[in-house]
Formats: sequence, C-alpha cells, structure tokens
Amino acid sequence: MLETLRAHLKAQPIPAVPHACTPGVDCDDCPNRDHVAAALPLCLVRPGQRARIVQVEHGQRFRKRLADLGLAPGMELRVMQASHLSGPLILAVRCDARIALGWGMAKKIQVELIPG
Repeated sequence: MLETLRAHLKAQPIPAVPHACTPGVDCDDCPNRDHVAAALPLCLVRPGQRARIVQVEHGQRFRKRLADLGLAPGMELRVMQASHLSGPLILAVRCDARIALGWGMAKKIQVELIPG
C-alpha cells in the first residue's frame, strides 16, 4: 500500500510555488537547495558576530525542535558566548531573548554572516 501511495504522489504534478523560496531550507527537492552562499556551521561563528539561519541539516524532528525553541530559517541571531572547550553556545534572538544550544546542534545549523 505504501508503494502505491508513493507512486501516486510521484505521478501528481507539482504546482509552481507562487512565492520565492529560501535557498536550502524550503524543501528536499528545491532547485535552489545548492545555492546557499557562504554558509557555515553556527558553531564557527565567533562571539559578537551576527548571522542569519539559511539551512538546517538533518531530519524533521530536529527542525521541529529548533522551531519549538523559536529558531527558524531566515531568523537573525547574534552569538553572545561561545566557549569552545566546554559549555553551550549562547545566542541572542528576537528582542534580546537568550537561547543556549549545545555544540552538536550548532554544527547542524548553517548560517550566513551579516556584516556590521
């Protein structure tokens, strides 16, 4: 039954998306997926630098976990503290709220640096 459903879904034409997608984050088969300019893992951003989330690697559960924390592609954030030997990465997001992320999570989030 699962194979029948997959075959049916593949046979359906995919309508054109009326809005612009965010490269690398909107869908698995997005033609813009490989056009993420100058992306680097969040764990490499230094304290005081600002960045924008452009891509989240790994599965849907991880993306849901980030959404539950209030992090989503397109969001701007600032790294407040990054002790590479121990401790979490502290991020400032929306209205100066703080979020602590472990290094394993930070490696799976691709960001682009925001100048200034």
